Amino acid sequence: MTVQPLTSIEKRITEKFGNILKRFKILYHGWEMDGYGYVVNSGDKNKLIVTTHNTPTEVDTSILKEKIREYGDAILETGDIIKMLNDE
Repeated sequence: MTVQPLTSIEKRITEKFGNILKRFKILYHGWEMDGYGYVVNSGDKNKLIVTTHNTPTEVDTSILKEKIREYGDAILETGDIIKMLNDE
């Protein structure tokens, strides 16, 4: 497995919060947040970091629970539109 070099934002996250364990996509609708979240280890615990306009911020998992709800709503709505168009 090839390890990619850290981006500039990832370097700042590492310097401020600790080692990045995982980068993952976060999908936003109508919000100017960046497209990735990070799990970072600060030695004694893991932290969740998101960025907005390249500014890293520590948040709790409630933001991810809300994203899952939003994703589910979008999936249901999209399915309804497909059904509506296919039933014409």
